[in-house]
Amino acid sequence: QEKEEKKAKKAKTPMQFFSQEQSPRVQQENQTLKQTEINKKISEMWKKISPEERVKYENMAAQEKKRIEAEKPQVAKRASTGFFFYGQHIRESIKEEFPGIKVTDIARKIGERWKLLSDEEKQPFQELAKKDKERYESEKARFGTPPQKKRKSSAKAAAKKKAKLNEAAEKTKGKKPQ
Repeated sequence: QEKEEKKAKKAKTPMQFFSQEQSPRVQQENQTLKQTEINKKISEMWKKISPEERVKYENMAAQEKKRIEAEKPQVAKRASTGFFFYGQHIRESIKEEFPGIKVTDIARKIGERWKLLSDEEKQPFQELAKKDKERYESEKARFGTPPQKKRKSSAKAAAKKKAKLNEAAEKTKGKKPQ
């Protein structure tokens, strides 16, 4: 039950409301069917209903979404850096320049180009970051700070780090101090 409370609630879809309403009737009429088969029947029924009938379930879903959004605690969205604003500005041109480029490679290109910019060229993006920081400080005063994300440390990452440290120590053992 604690896990359910921690888990963020998501609004039901119109189809889920339809299914919730139709399920008891379909189960009653088809008592020998397994739940998966009942779900398939309900899915087929959903595909056949008219747009006018769907409106009822779409309204239910919209109301549910509003209710859940209202229950969410409001927190300040963290401020972006000048680098992030630059990345937003240049991302599309990199995609056009290199069609089919991977997301990781786009990030690498953005970083490479950011390093090549002069302080004057970075200035407009740093200004945006400054304004965004002011927005963040204002929101933080109203809503409070966002919760800190817990970092997951894996055994694999710890083993890699230890191996690197051991390797560095081995390299320095054989060298004479200058």
